Amino acid sequence: MKKIVVGIDCDDVLNKLIPEILEEHFRQTGIRITEEEIDDWNLSKFGINGKLVFPKLDIENVEPKIENIEALKQLYDLKEKYSFLDVYVVSQCPVSSAMARIRFIKKYYPMFPENTFIPVKDKGIIRLDYLVDDAVHNAKAVEDAGGKPYLLNICHNKYCTEYTHINSLKEFVEILENILSKS
Repeated sequence: MKKIVVGIDCDDVLNKLIPEILEEHFRQTGIRITEEEIDDWNLSKFGINGKLVFPKLDIENVEPKIENIEALKQLYDLKEKYSFLDVYVVSQCPVSSAMARIRFIKKYYPMFPENTFIPVKDKGIIRLDYLVDDAVHNAKAVEDAGGKPYLLNICHNKYCTEYTHINSLKEFVEILENILSKS
């Protein structure tokens, strides 16, 4: 059986990064922006300077998406059931912040082996059969490389219609289980 490789994004899939970004922007500028106002991944369109905001974020302690802790456990149960399934956290992040993401994952998703975390600049260079992500550019990169992306519904991708949207990681696990059961 051919290996099936699944990539799960960290930021805004396993954690709640956008609220942290907006809060840090408010601390720095006094200007409040809500998630409802964000409709594009290019945060500079909303006056958010990533070069000022991102260095101040404590990635290790960003709030997790609690509902995805159980879903990730279910994904690992599938991995046990289907030996041809590999699951990775694939994060488009600078190497300098990779360890903070690993510590975050170990803290909130302890079932996830540290050696399955992959920091990359371009998710399209990894052979993924499936990707769960929030960023349209990552979905495009994986699709262009032959994979099937699923976009987790979030403020900055709400107008994207090119890819399959899901409401939760649990929904993806159900889709994947259905696919695997037919293999």
